[in-house]
Amino acid sequence: MANIYSNKWTVSVQAGVTQYDLRVLVKNTAGAPISGATVTVAGKQTQTTSSLGFIDFYLPAGTYTVTASASGYQTASQTVNLQGNYSLTVQLQPTEATLYDLHIQVVTIPINKIEYNIPGATVSVDGQTKTTNIDGYVDFYLPAGTYTVTASAIGYKPSSQTVNLQGNSSLTFKLQSTGAQPYDLRVLVENTAGKPIAGARIYAPGAIGFLPGQWTLTNSDGYADLQFYPGNYVITASAYGYETTHKSIAIEGNTSLTIQLQPISTTTSCTYNIAVWSGISGVVSPTTATITPSQRTATFTVKPPDDCAFNGWMLKIGETTYDFFSSSNPLTLTYDELNMYEFCSGTNTYQVLLVPKIWCPIIHPYPIQKR
Repeated sequence: MANIYSNKWTVSVQAGVTQYDLRVLVKNTAGAPISGATVTVAGKQTQTTSSLGFIDFYLPAGTYTVTASASGYQTASQTVNLQGNYSLTVQLQPTEATLYDLHIQVVTIPINKIEYNIPGATVSVDGQTKTTNIDGYVDFYLPAGTYTVTASAIGYKPSSQTVNLQGNSSLTFKLQSTGAQPYDLRVLVENTAGKPIAGARIYAPGAIGFLPGQWTLTNSDGYADLQFYPGNYVITASAYGYETTHKSIAIEGNTSLTIQLQPISTTTSCTYNIAVWSGISGVVSPTTATITPSQRTATFTVKPPDDCAFNGWMLKIGETTYDFFSSSNPLTLTYDELNMYEFCSGTNTYQVLLVPKIWCPIIHPYPIQKR
């Protein structure tokens, strides 16, 4: 057998049969070489790639199927018609990771031997940030690995923990109060004539005891009482027939705020296109709906998976997300109600996302697969 070298390629001649160099380079989707990948040609010759991600096969002219595989990647095959020295690149897609449920609870350090749930606490892990529900819980679905989890809440000192996630797991944070004194804010909502507006909706992110997206209503005298830790906040007031109004306020002590709403002076005819995201949240019916001045309501029902519990709805309309929108099941949305969230002007069309929030037990009979 003689080896002939030409242009850095090796041509092998054996018993009058010319063999060509088929160089196979295996890469991932980021373009990085994969060392130790298994490469098989025509189901017969098998080799593993070098530290640079390639391997050479010496073959006579012909058509061959090349198959590459590696741990953590999907197997891929390509067909090549070899008529000379040739370099083939095979790109492998990562396999779908198995995701595990990291179930997190955020509570206070025991007060008189009682731990109190902290709703609306901010929890961050692996670049994801979520807020705890009304019971102080939040879930992350992550592949196996080591993560640093941080929990924080207004009026409490932040805390971090490291977890080695190898299966469904739970984690509890016990946050210590900063000792800051909460202050009272009394909000009065009135019209331009100075008449109180009963049942106006007050949206106050950061208010003590409120989840993100949760609101309260003014009483029969037009008042709503809230509590805040010191800081700067934005209070939003809305009522049917009035323009939504935002007011900024610095809380440094007990204080009051009056928000005057302007009546809507133009005739409006808006359309709300509603899409429901279900994910692993069971069966939701219907999955889409449209609400208009002529079709003024739509009702949605969710049936959670077995052994799971319904935990309220999240609503996103425009650029605002209301995390704890409603706990009703079935849920009926109305045209007038949506107008209170997104001020309707002219004949605009708004996209609305409705998400049922489902809580499932920590222990699953099988891993949760990435979708």
